[in-house]
Amino acid sequence: PVYKNGTDVYRTGNVSEPQVNSSANGYRLPSSKEWEFAARGGTQTSGYIYSGGNGMEEVGWYSSNAAGAVHEVGKKRANELGIYDMSGNVMEWTGNQGGVVSQRVFRGGSWFHGTEEGKVSQYYTFGDAQDRGNNHFGFRVARNAAP
Repeated sequence: PVYKNGTDVYRTGNVSEPQVNSSANGYRLPSSKEWEFAARGGTQTSGYIYSGGNGMEEVGWYSSNAAGAVHEVGKKRANELGIYDMSGNVMEWTGNQGGVVSQRVFRGGSWFHGTEEGKVSQYYTFGDAQDRGNNHFGFRVARNAAP
């Protein structure tokens, strides 16, 4: 397990900040840097503004084309790694904190946002997102390579 609460596996969300075993190969939230590397297309990057292209219309769901809703993954163009919807659709949690412990860093923009928020270079912090239940937020998981 990657996340711990003292010696116990972190399961409940009752601890404000679990300890992270960065050498574990279990599933976890990607760091903000890992998220950006994947969104940019990894080592195969073409240097696009958004994940998979220079036009948000081609790669993501945002305020002008989403009709006020989340959409099924894979309906827009993938990036160079074959990953869909890293710009738009839902903002994605990362494993990073914002300026204070209670804030989380999110990437990618959502169906609710404009084109600026979908840029792979942008990030946002929210202090109470973990307490909200809405369709603006989502997550991907990462995993360290097995030893």
